[in-house]
Amino acid sequence: MFTAVESQSGIFKAYQDWIAKFAVNSQAFMYEGEPGYWHPQLGLAGFFHRKTSDDKPIGYWNAFARTNLSFRSNLVVQINPPAEGINSNVQGLIGRDENGHRWILHNGRLHPGKVRITEEMFDAASALKRLPVRFSQGKPGSYLAVANLDAPAAELQLQMSSFVEECARLRLFYQFGKDEADAEKAVLDAEQQLSRENMHSYEVNREASTVIVTPLHAKIMNALVDAFEILKIPHSNGRVGRWGPDLRTMGDDRVLIEIKCTTLAHDIQRATGQLCLYERLLGKSYRKVLVVPAFPPKSLMDALGHLGIQILPYTKKGQRISFPTEDLLAVCRAVRR
Repeated sequence: MFTAVESQSGIFKAYQDWIAKFAVNSQAFMYEGEPGYWHPQLGLAGFFHRKTSDDKPIGYWNAFARTNLSFRSNLVVQINPPAEGINSNVQGLIGRDENGHRWILHNGRLHPGKVRITEEMFDAASALKRLPVRFSQGKPGSYLAVANLDAPAAELQLQMSSFVEECARLRLFYQFGKDEADAEKAVLDAEQQLSRENMHSYEVNREASTVIVTPLHAKIMNALVDAFEILKIPHSNGRVGRWGPDLRTMGDDRVLIEIKCTTLAHDIQRATGQLCLYERLLGKSYRKVLVVPAFPPKSLMDALGHLGIQILPYTKKGQRISFPTEDLLAVCRAVRR
């Protein structure tokens, strides 16, 4: 049983503590002129915003994603507590358990694209269990426990990551079906097995596990997503798993896409490994596409072709990223046919 924290000061203090612990060991990224917090090892990005009017709090906008690229379009879940009192129109809540610990709670409502996932739909497709919440007025409610605000920072971040991953799986489930959701879960389960020994302190071996994201990488990703949106190609909400390829399409003819900003040997090698390994982890056949600034030498092209990897080159002119029309359509036609 949780007891809802309803005072303005209590909610604001929880919000401040939440940011402080979420930010530990994170990398900063900017969203609408304000800093967000990115944890590459966890595949978790978070952004916190307190809404005010005439210096009075009127609400919160706390959003979380599995990538810091194109943050708003890739966000997975919002966890917004009320500014004060009781407000069932927002998805979040701060609750205190029987031991006095404060918890971040969520009601289970998600809004991916044109789908509206209700609390009942969330419960039907998830193993997460609701817990009762007592309010000062009205009937008790029930919420999902997200993370313990009074736990150490690393534990809170892990709990947040697990909840965001479950929300991402539910979004896939209701947008694209059980098979796609199960494929994503298989990837995450495998990654957790690989990293289980250092998840308690994920600074260990950080260099080996971190996915490097640059502003150019983000621009290429945005341009590719924009092209898919125009052509109405159904695609994933960000990176495959925590460390896998950047994007995958959905449907009968599936495409797995990795973006690299150079054709240096280590980038090509890493991309090849990501595409081949994650195809196996997803448990299905994919056409594998490597997005790079130019076609590699013929000998390397032949080797990549033998591995079933197609090249999609991009061009950068000023701030604009573009793809050769025929090469882009070659990727898209197979998905759309």
